[in-house]
Amino acid sequence: MMPLVQPTPISSRPAVAPPPPLTESVGLRLRRARIQNGLSLQGVARTTRISVSQLESLEQDRFEDLPGEVYARGFVRSVARAVGLDSNDAMAHYSSDRRSRTTTLHPARLLPEKKPARLGVLVACSVFLLLLVVATLAATHPRQKSTNRVLSAVPASTSSVG
Repeated sequence: MMPLVQPTPISSRPAVAPPPPLTESVGLRLRRARIQNGLSLQGVARTTRISVSQLESLEQDRFEDLPGEVYARGFVRSVARAVGLDSNDAMAHYSSDRRSRTTTLHPARLLPEKKPARLGVLVACSVFLLLLVVATLAATHPRQKSTNRVLSAVPASTSSVG
């Protein structure tokens, strides 16, 4: 018979290294640095002149709520400086984060949809139809020559020659 193996207590087991942390988003890095430096959103808003709602969007990585890509990049740079992070490092992380989000989450947004220029076609068709109607009317109703005008232009003579 085999001897029973006694389980080792949890405290004597070798510690398993925790899994490496997931890569933090740029918004989470900015938020973490702000909190570690004891800064409030209102304080950062006063320093950077960026609204609190836009700072919240930035910290939550809701870049679609920001006015545009150029503004988002400027906000990342300004907030990074305000919370004590290296702005170049934050910009590199932002670019990397945006690139990976664009290719994985929204591949259909890479190329904008082309919408046909319906207004231009509509205007061109309208002008063509108008010209067609005018040409048809001109062809079916020729100008009538006024013989009265020619006759009235010749003076009437009351005396007879002779």
